[in-house]
Amino acid sequence: MNQDQLKQLVGQKAVEYIQDGMRVGLGTGSTVKFMVDALGERVKNEHLNIVGVSTSDRTAAQAKALGIPMKSVDEVDHLDLTIDGADEIADDFQGVKGGAALLFEKIVAINSDKVMWIVDESKMVHQLGAFGLPVEVIPYGSQHVFEKWLPGAITQYSVKSTMNSSGPILIILSSIYTSTQSRIPTL
Repeated sequence: MNQDQLKQLVGQKAVEYIQDGMRVGLGTGSTVKFMVDALGERVKNEHLNIVGVSTSDRTAAQAKALGIPMKSVDEVDHLDLTIDGADEIADDFQGVKGGAALLFEKIVAINSDKVMWIVDESKMVHQLGAFGLPVEVIPYGSQHVFEKWLPGAITQYSVKSTMNSSGPILIILSSIYTSTQSRIPTL
């Protein structure tokens, strides 16, 4: 089985946990895309009555095109389940999320009764750290983050800028922790 087939299988299995009447957080990423496709099929074929809350404009557009009713996180009092991908999952089930929807993914997840991370076997690691730790920073005050936080905690990093429906966001992708650092410093 290739990686896309594994992602599709994982996505199809994840939607089995979605029940009629649920409010469901829909994450972002390549594995989630397959999950949303499978959810769209259930909505169409089983007349599943759910409400989706997306973590990204891309996922929202995909869900709407498949007939999945969508609301914003501010339009629901809570979510029953959020399904999202991850970049790494360690043996102890700790994980790393990344990408341009990071802040929205956290907001949706914190408002969910349950969160399910869906990954294929390539995302399973013994210890976190192979994937750069994403830190999302808005432009306002970002200079302070660079001056106070990065020099002591980050050995290597790159910064990318992106836009979402709320405006510009900076994503810092880093290899975090020097050999003497044991935790992320606070601002």
